[in-house]
Amino acid sequence: MPTNLTASGEITITDAAFLQGSAQVNSPLGFPITHALNGVVSASFEMFGGPTYTLSNSLINFTAAVDGLHLAVTPQNLGGGFFVDPGDSDAYFGVAGPGPVLTVGYGSDNPGSACFGPQNPGQSRCVATGVFERVPEPASLILFGTGLIALAWFGRRREPMKQGC
Repeated sequence: MPTNLTASGEITITDAAFLQGSAQVNSPLGFPITHALNGVVSASFEMFGGPTYTLSNSLINFTAAVDGLHLAVTPQNLGGGFFVDPGDSDAYFGVAGPGPVLTVGYGSDNPGSACFGPQNPGQSRCVATGVFERVPEPASLILFGTGLIALAWFGRRREPMKQGC
């Protein structure tokens, strides 16, 4: 059984999808890979040193709703998972909830893999649980930093002068 397992993923949505509160991507089964997108700019996922799946090389099916400081991802496990290689030999299978928490199982058809076997988290040897955190765009971070500096400067100016006895 693997230990110290890691997972990473990234979902980028458009400003319009953010204001609407959700975005989704669906890959109709079949070849070549095509995606029906609604506000998703890019998406990727990778666990345990397994394959990195992206919009360019994978069947991907999920909805991502803005949930405070997180994206609540609701997987649609079509074709065996919500991130699946087109040959269906490896897949990341997700289970949503509660809230923005996502539990993902990874399964591989490769007998040499530590994650050999089913991808369903209830049966998989490789499982991770976590959240997709919202990360502001770099321009937003610059504005935020400038605002903090201005607040600190004004705060210092408003301090009463100390007089000696």
